[in-house]
Amino acid sequence: MEGLVLPVLLFALACLVLCIKLGAVTAWQQAWDDRRVRKLLQLDLPASHYSVLHRVELPGDKEPLHIDHLVVSVYGIFVIKKDSRSGRISGKPGDARWQRSGLFGEQQFANPLFECVSQVKALRLLLGLDASLLNFVLVFTGNVTFGNPMPVNVTRLDGLSLFIEGRDKLLIDFDVLPILVGRIRAAQPLAGLDRDAVQPASR
Repeated sequence: MEGLVLPVLLFALACLVLCIKLGAVTAWQQAWDDRRVRKLLQLDLPASHYSVLHRVELPGDKEPLHIDHLVVSVYGIFVIKKDSRSGRISGKPGDARWQRSGLFGEQQFANPLFECVSQVKALRLLLGLDASLLNFVLVFTGNVTFGNPMPVNVTRLDGLSLFIEGRDKLLIDFDVLPILVGRIRAAQPLAGLDRDAVQPASR
């Protein structure tokens, strides 16, 4: 029995190291995907009509809500939630949980659309805007396929700009955009909003 102690400890240590490494890879992947979304938005959306903000924090009912990316434009406001999962994604808008199938089996996860709805609600209350002026987009940055038809606001990275630019009806006056961006910035904790990643909209 005593002879098993060392192998068991070594195995536990190896598992711990593996978990730490996998965590580091996940954090690196998240950061890389964030940069990809940032670059895409900055390149595809002209600053004359769009202000792009990142890492926005809003007050929520129980705890703060974190928005990955936010686009304030004359065509409306777009709340963007990034999901780095890969594989086959299955789920319906009203399902409490969705499923991802991949090389390492199946995994269930909370329906991310519910969080998007909460973020839009918090932003609407903060800005005092009509619900028709706000949209949300769930963008999968990994290599995904969809197991069933998804709503039009669920897309891959290559469809993100198309979704936003597909809304081309003027809804918000140019002069109002800086006011809205200012309110969002004022609501942030001191280190909450990535201020260096804001493109000011101008005529």
